[in-house]
This record gives sequence, structure tokens and C-alpha cells, in this order.
Amino acid sequence: MEVIVLGGRLVKESRSMAGAETLLGYRSVRADLCVLGTASVHPDIGLGVFSHEDAEVKRAMVGAAAEVMVVAAGEKLGTTAPFLVGPLSIVDRLVTDRAASDEVILTLTHAGLDIVRG
Repeated sequence: MEVIVLGGRLVKESRSMAGAETLLGYRSVRADLCVLGTASVHPDIGLGVFSHEDAEVKRAMVGAAAEVMVVAAGEKLGTTAPFLVGPLSIVDRLVTDRAASDEVILTLTHAGLDIVRG
């Protein structure tokens, strides 16, 4: 596997890249799969994060990928965060843990998500 790191500013807390250079980088690639972490997954609101800059980068990642897989811990499901990444319709598959409540899983399944619980 080859790993390519895009330019931009390294956000040490999240170990991710951010900024205009990062957004430009995503516009020049096409990925088969985007594995996306998120702060919240809400059945009506969609995916959310705690930083405007993070939301912008994640939207660029989704736009550059053929398939989107979201990985979120069970406690993040059914919650909201201040900055919207996008609606659930941008997600092809959600991977979560056994801590996710059955009620939230059922709601997200009814919203159209393919869910894998590990």
C-alpha cells in the first residue's frame, strides 16, 4: 500500500492535515475508498465535527472518493456536533462498536445506512 500525505498544516491533536493546501490536494486525487472519522452521526442531521476547518477537509475527502466508510464509536451515534460534514446520504457504510445502542442502530438503519458492528 502506498501512503500519500497532502500538504497543509498538521493539526497535532487529531494528527490530520488542514488548510487550503490540503483542500487543493484532495481536488487532485480520486480515491476508491474514503475512511472517515467523525464526531457525531445523527439520523436527521448527518455527520458532524467540532471544527469548521475539519468539516471542510472531510467534505473534500468525500468529494474525492468513490465510496465513503465512516468509523464512529457507539457513543457518537445519535449525537450532533456544531459543524456539518454532510447528510447520511454521503455514507456508504458505517462501522461502529458494540457499545452503540440497538435503538440508535435501528434508527440509522431505517435512515438507509449499511452498518457493521464490531
